[in-house]
Amino acid sequence: MTTPPADQAVVGVLAVPGRGALSGMLGALAAGAAFLPLDPKLPDSRLDFMVADAGVRTVLADRAGLARARGIAQRAADGVRVIAIPDGAGDDSRGADDPIADFDGPRLADADDLAYVIYTSGSTGAPKGVAVTHGNLVPLMAWSTAHFGLGPGTSVVQNLNPAFDFGVWEMLTTVCTGGTLYFPGPLGEVTPGAFARALAEWGIDTLHTTPGFFAELVAAGHRLDTLRQVHLGGEKVTGALVTQAAAVLTPDCLIHNGYGPTETAVNCAIHVVDRARIAEGDPVPIGVASAENVLYVLSQEYEPVPDGETGELYVGGPAVARGYGGLRGLTAERFLPDPYSGRPGARMYRTGDLVRRLPDGAIDYLGRVDHQVKVRGHRLELGEIEAVLTACPGISAATVVAVPVAGRSGATRLVGHVVPAVATAGQSMPSALDEELLARVRAFATERLPSYMVPAAFVGHERLPLTPNGKVDRAALTAVPAPAPAPAPVVDIAGADPGSVLAAIWAEILAVPVVRPDDNFFDLGGDSLSALRVVEAAQAAGLNVDPVDILAGQSIEAVLEMIA
Repeated sequence: MTTPPADQAVVGVLAVPGRGALSGMLGALAAGAAFLPLDPKLPDSRLDFMVADAGVRTVLADRAGLARARGIAQRAADGVRVIAIPDGAGDDSRGADDPIADFDGPRLADADDLAYVIYTSGSTGAPKGVAVTHGNLVPLMAWSTAHFGLGPGTSVVQNLNPAFDFGVWEMLTTVCTGGTLYFPGPLGEVTPGAFARALAEWGIDTLHTTPGFFAELVAAGHRLDTLRQVHLGGEKVTGALVTQAAAVLTPDCLIHNGYGPTETAVNCAIHVVDRARIAEGDPVPIGVASAENVLYVLSQEYEPVPDGETGELYVGGPAVARGYGGLRGLTAERFLPDPYSGRPGARMYRTGDLVRRLPDGAIDYLGRVDHQVKVRGHRLELGEIEAVLTACPGISAATVVAVPVAGRSGATRLVGHVVPAVATAGQSMPSALDEELLARVRAFATERLPSYMVPAAFVGHERLPLTPNGKVDRAALTAVPAPAPAPAPVVDIAGADPGSVLAAIWAEILAVPVVRPDDNFFDLGGDSLSALRVVEAAQAAGLNVDPVDILAGQSIEAVLEMIA
């Protein structure tokens, strides 16, 4: 871990998004510590790694996370203590041995003190912790207050997971400016329709969200008349989404396109969309620098490129984080001296994004330099997934590619291409072993990776295709079709029984011709957003289905058992 000051600790916060998570983060900061958000949806192995890598000695947990936090403490090589986060006024859920008395009042932080650590996907096969300081946050908070007009009159509904840096920003910018933060319920369990109704009921005027979820809100068709601004981030914003949003937004509602890797403290660029001039096929720029930052478009020789020409985006200024915990080599590779600032010791972050500067000075995003991709709003390294797949017994090689989902604009899914160890010995891969092995690879990955990093489909190969220079030919693998479901009896979608109704809804939303009772929702291309659409359609058809049923059951037959 990037070493914090001797008297500063990194405190884990294991809580579902809501008041508990917010209390944990603010409590850690008030005590002079940094916080590390721990997503309860992550596998134990990943949580254990993060706690050990960040040097966490204390984990704050809400009531739902106490058992898992205690499991982390038991498995930790060094002593880890667990403190319960009170549920609310009058709650006395802390144990008698909880060292809450160690806190002796707020501590004023220095600019170089850590504020939080966020783990992102790592190309080396392990996640990497980004160390963000108070000096990174203060200019961002001041700028955010002015740019978005935040203050006591602001009303925001929590929409983002605090394990995602955009979610940390969403919470802190609201409560630290005196705004009102509403909690709609567990994220992933609130349908777009219910979410839209909550916006109206609570008079929400500011919405921070990803383009993916905002597209679901727009598709739900409910008017969002209370919103005075929508701040989108985490994924590319399209002109099509902006034009479609006109059907649910008031004409004077602002749409902000925010950009910023975790390494540059959430937001280092902003663009206020001119809704009157944007066309469906137009790109939406990521805009100009925010919060005293500087955006450089440089060549491979680190020289500025002329406006209009493609280069790589580098970010300089106060948002540039301290670096990656415990990874000095990677930190030196990505966080470089800034030769253009004129300030001794100034650094700039190499984003890996290909961009160009437009005539008006705004930056236009073009794509990635490497194999880092966005899936469901998460930025991840394919190398980390490949490292897990190749660690599976019986697998000798693996490559993961991201492919567009047919019929779903902007949606991406991961496909894992694997080579069994038996194939490297010159033996053919039996078809029976193929299905058995691929199922084992999926189970292996599911135990070790967050759900959004587990490939939606797997393909077995005797060998992976190579380019003339000997590298894996990713373009060729991208063209390989993912396996279709094996022939099986087709669900009678014309019937009126619950199974047939669900099959018809799944087929329509996932754009597949056939859905069988045992088909896996995620294998068919589903994700958490499409699960919410399924729930809304099922509830409209009179079925008592909620998002947990889809996410936990994953097949029609399992969902039917859960709602029986």
